Amino acid sequence: MTNKRNKIKSKPTQNSNKADMNNPKRHLKTSNKTKNKTLKMVQININGIQNSLIELHQQLIEQSIDIALIQETKLHPETPDPNIPDYTAYRQDRPIKPKTEEEAKEENSSKNQATKSKTKHKSNINGGGLITYVKNDIPSTTIPPPNLPSTSNIESQSINISITKNEKLTLTNLYIPPRNSTISQQTEDKNITTLFNQLTNIKNSLIVGDVNAHSSLWHSPIADHRGEIIQNLLQNSDHTILNKNEPTRSSTNQAQQPTSPDITAITSKLLDKTNWQISKTPLRSDHLPIIITIKTKSNFRLLPNIKTFTNYKKAKWDEFTQEIENALQNTPPPTNVHMANTLLTNQILLADKHHIPKGRFKKVNQPLPQHIIDIIKQRNVLRNSNHLDPNIKTLNDKITKLISEHKAELWKTKLEQIGTHNKNSHTLWKTINKLKNKSPQAAPNINIKFDNNKEAITQQDKAKQFNKQFVNVVKHTTKKSNRQIVSS
Repeated sequence: MTNKRNKIKSKPTQNSNKADMNNPKRHLKTSNKTKNKTLKMVQININGIQNSLIELHQQLIEQSIDIALIQETKLHPETPDPNIPDYTAYRQDRPIKPKTEEEAKEENSSKNQATKSKTKHKSNINGGGLITYVKNDIPSTTIPPPNLPSTSNIESQSINISITKNEKLTLTNLYIPPRNSTISQQTEDKNITTLFNQLTNIKNSLIVGDVNAHSSLWHSPIADHRGEIIQNLLQNSDHTILNKNEPTRSSTNQAQQPTSPDITAITSKLLDKTNWQISKTPLRSDHLPIIITIKTKSNFRLLPNIKTFTNYKKAKWDEFTQEIENALQNTPPPTNVHMANTLLTNQILLADKHHIPKGRFKKVNQPLPQHIIDIIKQRNVLRNSNHLDPNIKTLNDKITKLISEHKAELWKTKLEQIGTHNKNSHTLWKTINKLKNKSPQAAPNINIKFDNNKEAITQQDKAKQFNKQFVNVVKHTTKKSNRQIVSS
C-alpha cells in the first residue's frame, strides 16, 4: 500500500508572511500519517525468479503488495541480487553441491572442457532458494533460522515485521524439496518435527511456503506421509491453516491433477484478522500466487522517503534579495540577538520558498509497456479458464521474447546516456558498480539493535541511538596542572 499525502495550496498573504517569519516550524516538511492498517502479502513458488522478475514487479505494483515471499528462486550465489525498486530483498540461496571426482577430472582435462564443466556445475543449482521482498516503508529485520542439522535440505527464512512499537509479526518463508533418497525417512521426519515445533512456538507468527506435502487439512486431493506429519504438528499447535478448498498448483501436464503443496498457517490469535485467496493473475510458474491480508491495530508504516530537488540555476536571485530587504525594512528592530536570528532565518526561508524552484523526482511505476501487459492479461484469462490450454506455452514464450527485447532497448538507451557524459565519468562508474553489485544502497526499513538491546525502528530513533552511542562516551576532566606552561 502506498501512503497518500494531503496538500493545501494557497497564495501567501502579508499576514501569512509575518506568521511564517515568527514560526520557523512552518517551513519544515510535515507528513500526515495515514490510517493504513492492512498488511498485504503474496506467496509463490516462482520456479526461477530471473525469467519472471519484471512480471513479478508489475504485479506487486498493480496489487499494492507489501511483502512477497518467494520460493525456488534458483539463483546461483554469484548472481547479483534481483532487486525490485522500493523493496528490500532478503535473499537466501541454496548452497552449491561439492563437485564429484568425475566433474573435477573434466574441469582439469582442458581449458574448453573446464569452461563447460563450470557451466554445468552452475546449472546444478536446479532448485531451491528463498527471497523475501519487504516494502521500504515497513520496518523489518531478519532473525536466526530454526536450528537444524547441516545435512538437512530444508530451506527456511524468518523475518520480523514491526506492527507496533512493542509488537512484532514473524514471517517464515519455507521450501522443503521433494523426498530425497539420500536422507532416510526417519531423519526427514525428525527434521520436519524440529522445524515446525520451533516455528509454531513463536508468538504472532505466519508460516508460508511450498512444503511438497499433501493433506486434507489444506484441501489437497491426495495425501502422503509428509503431509500427515505436518498436519499432526499443526493441529497440536497454536497455528491454523488458512488454505481454502482451492488448488495452489495447476500443471499444464494433463497427467497431473491440480494439487495443494503450498501451505499458509497463522497464529490463532490473528486468524479472524486474516484473509486468504488465490490470485487471479498468475505468473508463468505452475504454482499460483496466494494473497494474504492481515488487519493490524495500528499504522505500522514509516514516513515516506520522498526525494526532492532544488534548481538553483533557475532561481530569481534579484527578487529573492529584494523580498528579504523589503521585509527587514518593514520589521521593527529586534530586542535581542536570538530574535534577530529567528527573523532573518525565517525571511530567508520564505524568500527561498517564493523564488527558488523545487520539485520531486518522478517515479516510474510501470516496469512493462502496455502492449506486453495486454498479452500477460490474455495469458492469465486463458489460464484461469483452462490451465491445460496449449496456447499458454505459446503466449509465455512470446512474453519472454518481448520482455527480453524491452530490457535490451532499455539497456541501449542507458548506454547512449552514458556515452553523452564524456566530461563526467560519474554516471559510467555508477553503472559499472551497480552491475558488479558493489556498494548496494542501504535499506531504510531495516531495524538496528543497539547495546541497550532495543531496536531502533524509525530514522529519528536510529539517529538518536547513534548520537547517544558516539557522543560523550568518555567524560573528560581537566586539571589546572595540565594547563601549566613549562618554559625551558
